[in-house]
Amino acid sequence: MAKQTRAERIVHANELIRHIAAHGRRFFHYGSVDRTAAFELTDSSRVRFRDECTGLLVDTGREGRWNPQKFSGGGTMQRLVAALGRYVSKGEKIDKRHFGPWAEWMADGDLWGYGFEEMQKVRKGIAGSDCIDWTPVKS
Repeated sequence: MAKQTRAERIVHANELIRHIAAHGRRFFHYGSVDRTAAFELTDSSRVRFRDECTGLLVDTGREGRWNPQKFSGGGTMQRLVAALGRYVSKGEKIDKRHFGPWAEWMADGDLWGYGFEEMQKVRKGIAGSDCIDWTPVKS
């Protein structure tokens, strides 16, 4: 299989984001302006994430907590977006464990607060996504 370009990987990452934005608490979607977050390539071919609330571009490769005036999500979503940024930039697939299921001791098994049914819809929608490493996790 031929190596994918950044532009092709952006399409896959943005499809995944749209599935997340369509369910539950609708992370990555800002209803008042009907905007969904997305990855973009800048004119200088850098990968950036356009935040749904602020509308600003975020450098996903930056270490530490991102500027809350640019990125409106919390730490769990920042880790997911950073992993997707590495996928787009370098082709590193993201860990499927970002999407649970989670242990009961971890936020009562509902880390995102989506509820069981809505999280199942997300998982079903992203099943087979090229962004995700579907290799079984070793215990």
